[in-house]
Amino acid sequence: MYLRKITLILIIISVFFLCNIVYAQKRILTVAVLVNSLNKAGYNINPNNPGEFQRYPERYLEHLQVPYEIIDVSIQSPLDLSNRQLIIVGHKDVNLPIDWQNNIVNAVKNGTGLVNLDWATDIGKAYYIQEIFGATGSHVGLPDTSIIVPKEVAPGGINAHYITALQMKFLGDPAGDFVYKFHPNKNGVIKPVSCTVLENAKGTVIAKIGSSPLILATSYGKGRALHFGTLKYLKADRFGFLQGIDDLFWRSLVWAARKPFIVRGYPHLWAVQMDDTLPGWGYRIKDCFDTNLTGKVASDGTGGPWKVTGYVFTENLPPGSPERTSVISDIRKGYLKVSPHAFFGSCGDLYWGKVRFHQLSDEQWLENIGRLEKWIEGKGKDDKIKISTSLVPHFWNLSDNLGYDLWHKFGFRYITEIKKPGFPFIKPVRADGAERLHMRPFWLYELPPKTHPDENYPFFFADDYIINSRKGLPPITFFCFATQVINLNRYPGWHAFWPNPSFPVDFCVDQFKYYTWRLWSSLAPVQIYTHDNNNYVLSTPRERRELIKRVSLWLNAHRVKHVFMDELGDYIYARTKSVLTKAELNGDTVKCTFTGNAATADGKLIETELLVFMEDDEGASVKIPGFVGGAEFSFPLPRPAPVIQSISPNKGTTDGNILATIKGKNFYNITGVYIGDKPVLDF
Repeated sequence: MYLRKITLILIIISVFFLCNIVYAQKRILTVAVLVNSLNKAGYNINPNNPGEFQRYPERYLEHLQVPYEIIDVSIQSPLDLSNRQLIIVGHKDVNLPIDWQNNIVNAVKNGTGLVNLDWATDIGKAYYIQEIFGATGSHVGLPDTSIIVPKEVAPGGINAHYITALQMKFLGDPAGDFVYKFHPNKNGVIKPVSCTVLENAKGTVIAKIGSSPLILATSYGKGRALHFGTLKYLKADRFGFLQGIDDLFWRSLVWAARKPFIVRGYPHLWAVQMDDTLPGWGYRIKDCFDTNLTGKVASDGTGGPWKVTGYVFTENLPPGSPERTSVISDIRKGYLKVSPHAFFGSCGDLYWGKVRFHQLSDEQWLENIGRLEKWIEGKGKDDKIKISTSLVPHFWNLSDNLGYDLWHKFGFRYITEIKKPGFPFIKPVRADGAERLHMRPFWLYELPPKTHPDENYPFFFADDYIINSRKGLPPITFFCFATQVINLNRYPGWHAFWPNPSFPVDFCVDQFKYYTWRLWSSLAPVQIYTHDNNNYVLSTPRERRELIKRVSLWLNAHRVKHVFMDELGDYIYARTKSVLTKAELNGDTVKCTFTGNAATADGKLIETELLVFMEDDEGASVKIPGFVGGAEFSFPLPRPAPVIQSISPNKGTTDGNILATIKGKNFYNITGVYIGDKPVLDF
């Protein structure tokens, strides 16, 4: 495949000078969030009675780590907002004074972005809404129980929009609009939501609730603006977070903002949690890190073999056994990690009592400690197993007296859990929900309904997790992380399925993609929850290898970064315990201010990433070194990401006999071109 150099050179020169003109000035990249603390329903920092802002928009801002500043219009004199990249009006009934409204209008006219989350029923009478959106008034739309992304603005649509670009169809999805239905509340009732509709407003409808615009995008002067018709769709008893449209929120911020704009979302991290290992697993699992199936690691560190952590039944890897020897060899080569899950099962007989509803006593736990230590040591020397610092208890059953020993004897730092320690995994679920976790970022204040002990809806946890200890020993604070994508209307279970007579390869490949994309499109990491028992073990070698190969091709195309579970814990911990609080642009240099520690639970410094958006693109990754005690970092603006606008011809073989012209922009210092996974040898 050959490329015409002259096309690339002309584009590079034109964009280079454009960048110098646009960015050679001082800007505040910290988002201005306007709130009114007199309206306690809208803004209230009391965790026992949080306001709408704390319940919904702040959950996103915290997860995305968009640097933001709260500005209380009830006490703060109007500020000049023209040097901000983005303004967010943060909740219903902010009741902006007219001077604030004037400043917003002037700022947007000169290029600042606006995201209006004030969906007061009379918001259409506000001057800034009438001026920017062209509204003549507002009214409450008809209630409905589904969110629709119109096909016209979705990928491939006649008016395809940046905000919807990550919407993706999966196996069996009907063509046309993307439709997301609300779920029942705890009483089995599906409750509708109504939008505040701006009358005669101009712009593009990005999403609707029923027939009413939920997200309306428009331009005004040099700036862009969005209006959200309601935030009630984020209520956990209606729709909530991680339900398929989180990308619409964060991409609304990016689209509206003047560039550059910064988000500290997660890169495409991908870890595999495989529980309940049966005899022979140590041989079966080798397919997951066979580079003939997965492909090799690319020069940028993406792709390559899967990094599986086996949460093992220890009795199935007895000391001195050939399978144990094979597993130890793979661990030492960096192909595999393991963590004790249970001795053999029985509702969690390692970290829980053998009787279903009873925790371990201190004496029983000490007995289990001795048994586990003997298993780890094995026959000594070459038979000793190194275990992961990540723990997943069988059946999620974890006695509430293990903390000190888990930390100090076994080195665990990270817990993947879905309930508090000391509560059994039981059916029917508790009516009071006392066992459930209130976890950052999304489940801090509201939890979706639960009718099954495995939970019913998707979640991402990243928060502290306290476990008490044996008598006389202090409680220990671990860090809990977990991701699951649960859709019981689509897939008949809670884990990722491997092919078997009931589930064909196509079905399982689709689920892996669906599971992954739901999280990646939300700028969240992925932890694939799956099992060997009654799952992976049921696949034939041909079936599982086909799945690994097909899923790997898809993952590699999306620049996956494979990590083990404890490595995922390290990154999430470092990312959560350090916060991007401020960012500014001076000429072509960005300065970011962080608080906290970008380090593991043991204090090892961890490099994290920022996404810097220069245009309507997917962002350029900037590496931030680890630090302790807060830090400031400055870096030059990255060049905008390459954008391909057309390829001529747009079809052909990859045998090297086609002359093609690729037109686009931002083609800087090109070192390689690929068509699919085929390298272009001359360009």
